[in-house]
Amino acid sequence: MDNQSLMVMRSALIETTASRGWVYLEKFAETVVRELEAQAIAEEDDAKAAGLRRDARGARKFKDELFRRVNMAKNQEPETFLEVAID
Repeated sequence: MDNQSLMVMRSALIETTASRGWVYLEKFAETVVRELEAQAIAEEDDAKAAGLRRDARGARKFKDELFRRVNMAKNQEPETFLEVAID
């Protein structure tokens, strides 16, 4: 990707995260993760609970990493943007 394409992508990320809907998207993602965590806690069967905990941990890691990368990418210069956005 050339610098112009990267700048367009960065601009789109900035526009997206500044939108009114972005806050709701973050809340929805957090709600999904918390529901998975609650299911894992509520499960009485140890084997099922272990699987649910693993799923919840994976969902938490994914959500946190996704939003971390979006925030990093929108603040990067074109030279380093590619490393953050397209690994």
